[in-house]
Amino acid sequence: MDRLHRAAGFLRQHIQPGDLAIIAAVAALALLAATLTGQLGGASQQPDQLRVLHLSEPPGQQTVLRVSLPTENTYTVRGDEGELVVEIDGYRARVKTAECPRLICVRTGWLHNPGDRSLCVPNQLVVELLGDDDEELDEILR
Repeated sequence: MDRLHRAAGFLRQHIQPGDLAIIAAVAALALLAATLTGQLGGASQQPDQLRVLHLSEPPGQQTVLRVSLPTENTYTVRGDEGELVVEIDGYRARVKTAECPRLICVRTGWLHNPGDRSLCVPNQLVVELLGDDDEELDEILR
């Protein structure tokens, strides 16, 4: 209890009313920014498709798998260096296993939202979730 009294006394001595106004304004701006960027979850959209692109293929022929969501299934996709196993569970997906040295695509974990992607660079594959507003990629830079 003594520590609590000392802490309260410290705050009364060192924090002025103007400081509280600044703290409240910063907190309000942080809340507004989180709301506008969708990080509070409120109006998040569920994905409606999973797509796997093979980046070594010519534009227009890159889609090697497209699946409507929700579903529960596992798919095997062949890449440049080996195979990827893509697992879909409802509206989420992940690269379950991959034949690549660093397994970054596997460690990415579950994809939940439209626009989430997992890349396997050695296999030249991109696993992504699409929403209603998503369109085909305009251009791939190499």
